Amino acid sequence: MTLEKRLNDAFEEMMSYRTSVGYATATYRSSVPPFIRFCVEKFHNSELITPEMIDEWLAFYPYTINSKAAFIALLREYTRYLNFLG
Repeated sequence: MTLEKRLNDAFEEMMSYRTSVGYATATYRSSVPPFIRFCVEKFHNSELITPEMIDEWLAFYPYTINSKAAFIALLREYTRYLNFLG
């Protein structure tokens, strides 16, 4: 399975779960897919999300400090879900 398929499938599963328990998904949907695309394009040989990917994304994307903190919090939840899936 490719990195893109794995990350996108897990993301959609997580969004389905969040929706089913009544949690919002809009912020995730606007923040995480662009990060996934960035990772796939820049790190196409990788099998997992690395600190280097996150650092490059944060340097690449024009976030304010508060926006970076919010993105990191979203990404933390997403990577926890990835770890849960194994």
